[in-house]
Amino acid sequence: MANLREAQKRMTRRLLLESGLDLFVAKGYASTTVDDIATAAGTTRVTFYKYFPSRSELMKALIDERLNEALQRVRSPEHGSTAQDLVATVADGTRGAIASWLRRTAESWPAIRPIIKIGRDAAATDPELANLVER
Repeated sequence: MANLREAQKRMTRRLLLESGLDLFVAKGYASTTVDDIATAAGTTRVTFYKYFPSRSELMKALIDERLNEALQRVRSPEHGSTAQDLVATVADGTRGAIASWLRRTAESWPAIRPIIKIGRDAAATDPELANLVER
């Protein structure tokens, strides 16, 4: 049963993230409320707060998890967050490797663009997000 409960928790969190992203894109960060996100995810405000202490924390998770995943970034003690594929491409240094990396990166733009767009919107409304969005 523990596995089922853990799967339900992951699904609820994923639904909150997806609903937040969809609503932020459609309505804008400032116009989207916690209640809007919870309702769109099929849950309640109380459940939202079990997963995210605030709307800002949900936005941080979108940036930290979704954007970094799309950019194939990993945490590095030396560089903070590094696009591992880019590091390998630069180490290779050939024109073909760089062209291939650019193509792969361009293909991920549809996943990256909405998060960048709403991140800028969120940073203008929520100063605690400004540094994260800038990085």
